[in-house]
Amino acid sequence: VLHREYRLPGSAGKRAASLALFARQFATMVRSGTPLLHALDVLVRQADNPSLAEAILEVRADVENGDQLSAALRHRPDWFDDFVVSMVEAGEQAGNLPDVLERLAETTERASELRRKVRRALAYPVAVGGLILLTVLAYVWFTYAATEWRINIRRDMNAADTEANTKAVDSLLNFETVKYFANEKMEAERFDRSMQKYERSAIRIWSSL
Repeated sequence: VLHREYRLPGSAGKRAASLALFARQFATMVRSGTPLLHALDVLVRQADNPSLAEAILEVRADVENGDQLSAALRHRPDWFDDFVVSMVEAGEQAGNLPDVLERLAETTERASELRRKVRRALAYPVAVGGLILLTVLAYVWFTYAATEWRINIRRDMNAADTEANTKAVDSLLNFETVKYFANEKMEAERFDRSMQKYERSAIRIWSSL
């Protein structure tokens, strides 16, 4: 049981580090002969996590009321799961609680380090995937915007071509009237303006490629 991989339930980096520190400090005090209740008092004050300090305080109260340490830990499964309780219980029965607490600290630290390595290993592919996604989105947006821009230019060019043709046909159909009022120059200028607009649109279409 003592060699099984330990996973702190519902916890990550800081939470695992807090439990490892608790177990290591607890082991040091128990090994030095510090009474259990006094050791728990010290651990409450030194806990770097308010939730852990509250859990240790409840454990101390249960121990003071006559519970075994393992039984008291079982009342706070949010910090001390079945694996922790089993290890402590085994240490109580074998009379080597300090060694078991040291092993618990080492196991928790290894689990925390493994999580950090996994997160670091996943960070690169996640970053690359995000970059690829952004690149694809940027390409799709640019393609859509460029296509809409060229379509609008094509519409302007077609409109200018239609306008020029309409004016040319209109002038030919009304040739006598144009000639009678001497409007040949005005009609020619109107046609030239339409053709210039068409030429500008055609050049924009070509340059957009």
